[in-house]
Amino acid sequence: ELTISRRYSGRLRPWLQARKDRKRRQKKLKVNGSNSVSKPRTTSLWSRLKPKHSQYWLPFDRYWLDTGAGYQAIKSLIEQHSIEVIHVSADPWAPLVAAERISRQFNIPLVVDFRDPWSVHEGKMALRPKLTQWLLKRFEAKLFKQASAIILNTETARDVYVEAYQGRIPDQRFYAVRNAFDRGLFRSSIEPQPSPKSPAIFTALYFGRFRAFVSPEVLFKGFA
Repeated sequence: ELTISRRYSGRLRPWLQARKDRKRRQKKLKVNGSNSVSKPRTTSLWSRLKPKHSQYWLPFDRYWLDTGAGYQAIKSLIEQHSIEVIHVSADPWAPLVAAERISRQFNIPLVVDFRDPWSVHEGKMALRPKLTQWLLKRFEAKLFKQASAIILNTETARDVYVEAYQGRIPDQRFYAVRNAFDRGLFRSSIEPQPSPKSPAIFTALYFGRFRAFVSPEVLFKGFA
């Protein structure tokens, strides 16, 4: 009995993605149908001249192109159903724009669920131009004033946000809910029996991936 709307996307971004996919398929067919010796891979002029970290130049992301369509999609759901709360899981960050506007317009509580910190992420903020930083912080403050609850993945992230918005946003509006945590997935822990041959051997399971700003170094230090 769940109502699902897939009308959030506008026309431009899906068109650009389809165009990109079509070019990729054409290139693949051309390569597979050719009997000639493969040539060294060449990069486009844009790839060579593209500024580093340009993805951080805008305060939002590519889904910004869907903001207008997203607003209309949410508004349509509200007009057709008895919506009691708006919950946005971010990032992507762009849907927050439509959600904040709708929440304010229709006076519906808004829950902002940050999987990752936004303005307090020092690494990413350092890659953004000053104007982008200002726009991002300005909108985030506006968003938090409208939100009924702000969720962070960890207690540390929550506490950093509480401190950053001290005197502006009430502390009790910030919550910590650990990512992908479900007690039903875990059995009762059994005390492991140490092996007499190799007591230093253990098994570690890491959920996630390593990338920029997510280094395995801290894990290695912990293991050591």
